[in-house]
Amino acid sequence: MKVSGSNLLRVLNCAPSAWLPQPNRLIAAAVRGTHGHAYCQGRRDGLEHDAAMKARGIPEKYDAMMRSLPESLWNTGGTSEVAFAYNWREDTARVLGGDLQRQYDKAGLKRSSELPGTIDVAAVHKEARMGAVEDLKFITEQSRWRYPPPLRNPQMLFAALCMLLSVPELSAVEMKLVLVVMSDEDEYERTLILTGEVTLMDLAPFREALQATMADVWNKRGEYMEGPWCDECPAYCSCEHQVGLLRATLDTPPATGMFVVTPEQVAQALPRLLAAEKALEVAINAAKKLSDQEPIPLGGDRFYGPVPEDKRTVKAELAERYFAEKYPELLPAVQTEKKVTQESLKEVFSTLPQPARDRVGGGSKTSWVKNFMVELDAAGLVSVKTIHKHRQYTDKERAALLAAPPAEPPAANEEG
Repeated sequence: MKVSGSNLLRVLNCAPSAWLPQPNRLIAAAVRGTHGHAYCQGRRDGLEHDAAMKARGIPEKYDAMMRSLPESLWNTGGTSEVAFAYNWREDTARVLGGDLQRQYDKAGLKRSSELPGTIDVAAVHKEARMGAVEDLKFITEQSRWRYPPPLRNPQMLFAALCMLLSVPELSAVEMKLVLVVMSDEDEYERTLILTGEVTLMDLAPFREALQATMADVWNKRGEYMEGPWCDECPAYCSCEHQVGLLRATLDTPPATGMFVVTPEQVAQALPRLLAAEKALEVAINAAKKLSDQEPIPLGGDRFYGPVPEDKRTVKAELAERYFAEKYPELLPAVQTEKKVTQESLKEVFSTLPQPARDRVGGGSKTSWVKNFMVELDAAGLVSVKTIHKHRQYTDKERAALLAAPPAEPPAANEEG
């Protein structure tokens, strides 16, 4: 069982992911984060760039990435790489040590009752009776969902809980989550700092959930729960939700229970799964054609059929001068494509540094693109095309569609 403070977001949502068989799986993002942490730790220790790269064994291909990081990432107070252990059976915590390199067992961790975790920086301010924990994450825009704000972040709450239990004189702990946003090419983009403060009383629901989940993990029970954490779950080859259908397609399906898929079983099942995929595609297309004639009632207030939607695009050849004069930061969106969609604008917006984002309007990607398309529409740069997507919709939506002016369906339906 591999459970620590860093993977509690997944484990609290799906306890079986902690006790199912887990083959070794190297994830590129994890490697980048490991090297980023090691580099910052070296700089905290007073090493210059070259010395930190060498002392921490960081490959040369990450040199540009490390050089691009702001000095604020290692100019922090407190003690670095503090490891805690939470005893979920007794609801107590202790400090295991500093800079253990995740070697918790060597520090005397009791696996039968203690849950380990490491925080990048921890500090105790005795006069103010305040504690502080800070954690650094190297992320991409796509992985942002894995790192909620501290007050909803299981790893940060875990560190705060351990500090409050191990240093009883503290009245509260301030949490700081530093998200270093990197591009897919490992180039630094920006830094986000999220904060929150908790007391031991605030943590009561979290403690209860943590104790119950760890009991499920220890007793190998709990419900499977699908969610975004499934994408990088280490139990991907033994999870019933992920390999249950594959097991059913084998010549001799194994008995229900523990099942770890093998490459040989995948080779046997894959042709059948691909054939089933093709058959489903044909059947769904037939259903779409039937719904083109008349919406299909699905029971209750739900229907299935083609729904008209407006697809808005920006004509690049018309927009280039407008962008060059008002928003030169956004020129990449119109210089590489004939038409600029809302998705391509989102991609360009994601690459902008924070000052440039603020200059073009700021805010979230979705809200910014929506407002920006209104501006471009007013400037006469937006073309609108009605497409038809087959999907489920409610009776209320159907009434609105029937009240709208009729639109000729395109020769070929465009699916989203």
